[in-house]
Amino acid sequence: MKKVLIAYTSIGSGHRVVAEAVRDALLRSGEMDVRMVDAFDVLGRWGKLMADVASFLSLSLLPKVYDWTWNSPYLGQIFARMPKSRRIEENLLALYAQYQPDVIVCTHALPCAIYCRAKTRYALSTPVVAVSADWQVHAYWPLAQVDHIVVGSQPARTRLLELG
Repeated sequence: MKKVLIAYTSIGSGHRVVAEAVRDALLRSGEMDVRMVDAFDVLGRWGKLMADVASFLSLSLLPKVYDWTWNSPYLGQIFARMPKSRRIEENLLALYAQYQPDVIVCTHALPCAIYCRAKTRYALSTPVVAVSADWQVHAYWPLAQVDHIVVGSQPARTRLLELG
């Protein structure tokens, strides 16, 4: 039986909805043990709410900043400097060590960056699959350590090819 770990964040609902769709498709295919994890679980209810509000406010009140962030290949570094990012990373890596999945699927760049960084830091050899929750892709998705990227549109595919 193949074990699949699906990591997402609860910012908005799109990343979770995509994670659930991937989970449901895998379970229908049979012989799959699938676990889902919200990378923000360690933040607690209020921390998750603050992350969601910050995302909403940046999108609605500071769209230029949001656009810059969305298109920046440095977002992984921004995430790494978040005050709670160390706890998030420790939680995701502990879950990985306990579950020992055959593949990791990420629908948000934060858990994707954490697991890709673990490939370099800790010689993690498990394939990492990035599944974009948007019709277009962020500049930070084509991480060198990502094994596969799944997108939902031809323009997204074209953009990935442009990014290398």
